Amino acid sequence: MKIPDTSHYGKCRTLMIKQKQHHKLRVGLIAFAMLENAFWRIVILHAEETIYSLGEFFLEIGILLYCAIIVILGVFIVPKKPELLVITCILILIGMMSGWIAWYIGMIMLGLFLLQIPETKRTTWLKQQEGYPYFNERLTEQTQNFKNFKKKSYQSEYKFDNSQDAEMPSIPEFAQDIPEQLSADLTATETTAK
Repeated sequence: MKIPDTSHYGKCRTLMIKQKQHHKLRVGLIAFAMLENAFWRIVILHAEETIYSLGEFFLEIGILLYCAIIVILGVFIVPKKPELLVITCILILIGMMSGWIAWYIGMIMLGLFLLQIPETKRTTWLKQQEGYPYFNERLTEQTQNFKNFKKKSYQSEYKFDNSQDAEMPSIPEFAQDIPEQLSADLTATETTAK
């Protein structure tokens, strides 16, 4: 039986915890940046205009939806899904060119997402390590024992006789007399106690 190497488990668990913390921080920053962008693009810039057209109203709704989509994508972008990272970066570039997102906010957002590329590479490395995704010594030991157990042919501890009918055995006759016997014993005990 080969004993698995668990010396790297602590490092891998720490790396996964850091990735989760970075993801939470990134989602918070993305949500804050998109709220700020929506506030500046919709409320401040259009509040100064005297004539408010229907086209501007739909543009504001489009900007609001754009910001919501970026936040939702930011929640689902994890190092395991690099294709979402590419889509979000393209959407941010499109938003910067069309004026839906301020250039300074767009640059910050691109920086946040591009910092995720090394984490994606680390996740690829983590997936190749023995013990992924749990990196738990006890679980690895139990899994190893189960794999070794599966290789053996299973032999039941009990012998089953299939020649009997599959009917439930009937209750013996004396079981129906139990209430009468109990009441007789109780009356006998009461008379003895008196």
